[in-house]
Amino acid sequence: MSDLPKAIAGLAVFLVLLTFPIWYMFAAPDGSVAPDRTRPEGGPRCIADDMVAIHMDLLNTWRDEVVRGDGLPQVYESTVEGHSEPYPKSLTKTCMKCHFRETENKDSQAPGCSQCHDYANVKPTCWECHLDSYTKEETEP
Repeated sequence: MSDLPKAIAGLAVFLVLLTFPIWYMFAAPDGSVAPDRTRPEGGPRCIADDMVAIHMDLLNTWRDEVVRGDGLPQVYESTVEGHSEPYPKSLTKTCMKCHFRETENKDSQAPGCSQCHDYANVKPTCWECHLDSYTKEETEP
């Protein structure tokens, strides 16, 4: 019976250590705010409705189809909001037309790659092959 207080204290310490990450997250937020991923009014439409969720899978598929294409079409047929439009399977000619603006003009309302990737602490591998020093002329078709 004399070991009961020690066992309870040990259990309490164990529970505090076990739940520390949860308490720390609520007690000491880092102040980061999730980026606004809404399209600016009148801005260009994205090539897919759920691009936030599928963009990495789409880019990986495009990469495989373009690099190892075997004669597959190099055009992505997008149907968004009842509007059908072909887009080249190209990071620079499709994605960077809008997302390039973040590096060109910091005051731009176009959502940029780094906003979400910095928030999610993700390092995209796109720039291992693609240069990140584009000019506006290089992103034009």
